Amino acid sequence: MENLTEKLSSKFGQDIVEITNPRPARIYMRVKNESFKGILKSLINDFGLTHLSTISAVDLKTEFEVVYHLFGNNIALSIAIKADRNDPHIDTITDIIPGAIVYERELQEMMGIEVNNIPDGRRLIIPEDWPKDQFPLRKDWSMDMLPDSFNDGLLRKWQD
Repeated sequence: MENLTEKLSSKFGQDIVEITNPRPARIYMRVKNESFKGILKSLINDFGLTHLSTISAVDLKTEFEVVYHLFGNNIALSIAIKADRNDPHIDTITDIIPGAIVYERELQEMMGIEVNNIPDGRRLIIPEDWPKDQFPLRKDWSMDMLPDSFNDGLLRKWQD
């Protein structure tokens, strides 16, 4: 595994912000946003990390960290980029991994991270009438932020 970490460091050099090997067969790598898609393509084509398990996001209160969880050749690699909390945008990866659209749609509605050039940005999980600019997985969100009329309607939907 150390050998792979060294290979990644050698290949991507200045584009890597951080790389660690926290346990066997597990690598975490944070890269510069502008280099991300090129590195992602290489991880798939050159290193055999062909399965996207999920895309997750962490609300760090000052910014978001978006983490792409890849797997292949008995290695789990998480590659992360940052998104500005005041105007969070990332680029779609559906041109590389078409199935990523499900995770990208979830990021948009649950975290409020806009995905540039997403082919289908419709809601996936929360109701269409959900209040604009309310993102339930952000650390600063609470149920109290929903209007009473919405809460009453939601409770009725669940009780029916």
